Amino acid sequence: MEYKLSSFQFSSEVSREDKNHAITMINGVRSKCPSDSNFTGCFESDKKTKMFKGEVKVLFSKGQFLVSHTATTMEGLMKAIVSELGDQVAAWKEVRFEQPETFINYNEWLAKGATGT
Repeated sequence: MEYKLSSFQFSSEVSREDKNHAITMINGVRSKCPSDSNFTGCFESDKKTKMFKGEVKVLFSKGQFLVSHTATTMEGLMKAIVSELGDQVAAWKEVRFEQPETFINYNEWLAKGATGT
């Protein structure tokens, strides 16, 4: 299943090309995430400051991945988002079979040094 634009919110300043780039990058990381993952996100472009801001949330039965970044281009923004999502997916893969029956926010978990759940 590929994610479509309806799963994400984009400000009116984000071009169609940039929207498609964001969705393509998300679809590229989707297969590495838990099978019951639900992706949402929002993206903004500020023409005055020439900055892009984006946030992607991946919810699944035992946790969530949350990434937020800013960059001067959509390509740079998505590279940073996908990289950090990759770090969180890698952390999940390390503990997924030993994970207690609790919900883990992998962004916070990694920030704490991956020592607490």
